[in-house]
Amino acid sequence: MLWGLLASCLLCNRPQPMDDVWETGFWWETGDWETGQDSGCDPWIALLDDQDEAVVALDFGEVAGQETRTLTLLNRIEDCGPLEVSEVRVDGESFALQQGGAITLEPLASVEFIVLFNPSQAGDSQGALVILSNDPFYPELSVPLSGVLPTLDLSLEPSLLDFGQTLVPCESTAGISVENLGAKALELQEMTLPEAYSLDEALPMSLEPGESASLSLRFAPLSEGVYGGTLTLQSDVGKLSAEFSASATLGEPIEEESLASGDRSLTLQELPWEETLSVRVSGVRVDTWVYDPLENSILFDEDSTPDAGARLSLSYVPIADCQD
Repeated sequence: MLWGLLASCLLCNRPQPMDDVWETGFWWETGDWETGQDSGCDPWIALLDDQDEAVVALDFGEVAGQETRTLTLLNRIEDCGPLEVSEVRVDGESFALQQGGAITLEPLASVEFIVLFNPSQAGDSQGALVILSNDPFYPELSVPLSGVLPTLDLSLEPSLLDFGQTLVPCESTAGISVENLGAKALELQEMTLPEAYSLDEALPMSLEPGESASLSLRFAPLSEGVYGGTLTLQSDVGKLSAEFSASATLGEPIEEESLASGDRSLTLQELPWEETLSVRVSGVRVDTWVYDPLENSILFDEDSTPDAGARLSLSYVPIADCQD
């Protein structure tokens, strides 16, 4: 049969097909020449990629979103007449064609068209590019299409972080674990935290498939009260969230003094300042005060002089209390 085909090619008095198309094209893939044996011409139709290589299957591989491929449809035989293409279409819900319809290609003429892969769900997708024409060997040319949208999945644990009770102005820490459960690398982009909370690690951060990261969160209250709120982590997967629960309290008063009207200072008696993380003044209407280390005393601003009969409660928070 091969000798007969070579003879028919000589009778048709045309040049040999292009080597790259001939050697890698549909003839070697299928070995089926029977349908066009009486035409006196080799297959007219050729489908090429952007490297001018023959396309017998189109695999988009793994994609992050929509991908496109530009293909060239060619009438590769010089003197066997026009290639009448009645339809170009794609089958498969994840694939689409930017243009189609009927096309007439004169000998050696070509036309480009674009195949799109835009999967709506993770996993493998299969389809086909179908070209109907008057090619005697391939009146219905079907090219398999394939592609993969990797699974994207991210876990965040725990969903509730309880920092317990923290002594103002000490700090408490808690950790969350983030794991990439999908089949593709993900990026942790940013984290939104409520007041009094902060993240020790820097974002953005990348996680390979199967990789996990421990993130340390810090609770640093500036006043007593109940602190709740929601953590929001933005990533390639979308938003993940966790709830916070914490409370803050002041230490027990160490010194309590009555202040006469006009008093503008109070000498401290109990703990040396060097051993103290913070001193809080409460129970008296004062806006501005400073500590004088030489006198070991608190000095009130002129605009914050206590009223007559006011009492001042002084709370120390030693460094050792926060370390415990």
